Amino acid sequence: MSSSTVAKEVKLPVKAFGWAARKASGVLSPFTFNRRATGEDDVTMKVLYCGICPFDLHSIKHSDSSEYPLVPGHEIVGEVTEVGDWVRKFKVGDKVGVGCMIGPLHSCSDSDKGCKMEPAMKCCLQNIIKTYYHGAPSLTYGGGLSDIMVVKERFVVRFPDNLPPDAGAPLLCAGITVYSSMQFYGLNKPHIHLGVVLGGFNGHLSHLAVRFAKAFGVKKVTVISSSPAMENEAIQRLGADSFLVLGPNNQDEQMQAARGTMDGIIHTLPAVSSLHQDHVLPFLTGLLKSHGKMVQVGEPSNPKDLPHFDLFMEKTHLLGGSSATKRMKKTQKMIDFAAEHNITADVEVIRMDYVNTAMRRLDRADVKYCFVVDVANTLTSSTAGVPKLEIMKWNAVAHWAWDMYDDTCAICRFPIMDLCIECKAAELAISSVTTTRRECQVVWGVCNHAFHLHCVSEWVRDQRICPVDGKDWQPHEPVH
Repeated sequence: MSSSTVAKEVKLPVKAFGWAARKASGVLSPFTFNRRATGEDDVTMKVLYCGICPFDLHSIKHSDSSEYPLVPGHEIVGEVTEVGDWVRKFKVGDKVGVGCMIGPLHSCSDSDKGCKMEPAMKCCLQNIIKTYYHGAPSLTYGGGLSDIMVVKERFVVRFPDNLPPDAGAPLLCAGITVYSSMQFYGLNKPHIHLGVVLGGFNGHLSHLAVRFAKAFGVKKVTVISSSPAMENEAIQRLGADSFLVLGPNNQDEQMQAARGTMDGIIHTLPAVSSLHQDHVLPFLTGLLKSHGKMVQVGEPSNPKDLPHFDLFMEKTHLLGGSSATKRMKKTQKMIDFAAEHNITADVEVIRMDYVNTAMRRLDRADVKYCFVVDVANTLTSSTAGVPKLEIMKWNAVAHWAWDMYDDTCAICRFPIMDLCIECKAAELAISSVTTTRRECQVVWGVCNHAFHLHCVSEWVRDQRICPVDGKDWQPHEPVH
């Protein structure tokens, strides 16, 4: 069944409100849209918190495949408000989570049992509906930066009561990514030595990888970073056993002693990171034992930078992260495991109206470690109080004026800041602008009525009253 066929069958009668990017600039703003009504196997939820992932930034700003308007957000924690007649696992009031997908694009004959064969698995993975999927103009699903979500029951996970909804939200993407990769490649065994590359842009992956590794009972966890300042953070806060500085100078004793000691490395850095720019990927592979595994869970590196010779000679394996974000049973197991071992993300909780600033900070890796939006308490269906424009910079301009009622001289009817009629005539006759302007002064009285000095001087020779209000004329000192 094609996406266009699905679009014809699905009605979108439910009003929803969120923040959306309207174009590739990536700027988010208040947006009203529609969601489908709760179906027989649907769960409708009120969104409480939604994490911001680097992929959200990529989707709203850098992706050629994005369609606008786009409501991002795929690390969603909420409360069930309605369930369909066929739903059995959830009830109204339950706390639930939703990750990067919300339903199947079409049914699979093996979907209820789960895919057993690789071709079937590939079929299912290629035909899921992403959380902010655009299948056709009339079939638009917004992500978690909105007030409500409607999700197929299969793609909802139960959120344990002891797991904080704000600090637990990033587990639905970053958490399952590292958890699944460590399990899939056997990097969760008690006897191994595991390295975790700590990075800024993908710091949400690395710090969760350390915490999961310690919860698995891994014998030794070494954090690898290009910043020596991160050592105390890695050991004291994240619980790592050791710390290794990796950078341009990779020949010190600590680095040499670490070579060939690690069974695996969780590599979270994107290809644009400083580590790749310094061409130190070969040094990372050098830390692995023979047949060691380096799992890339960040954005994959450029193949031309891969140390093919080292991989061949040292018999190490460079692997891609496991796609467990598509396997809901494993996601539920991960959430339960995290709740049991008190594993949460380090988060900076923000308001919805701060989301554009957060995206810019995320783009320059200025976050430690995850942004999470407090959707329930800061998203309002009214745009009142929401600025239409976000002021990035302003320049102050001063404007001064005389403290007076009139801008023209009531006697000669010329502008008060211009020459009086006498001076203007002199200017035409003498062509001496400087001298004439210096002599044409302005004077005003206590009544705040202003006149050219030449004009009012002639006036008061005959009568000592203000030409405007007829009151006694009392001048202030004349000014230039």
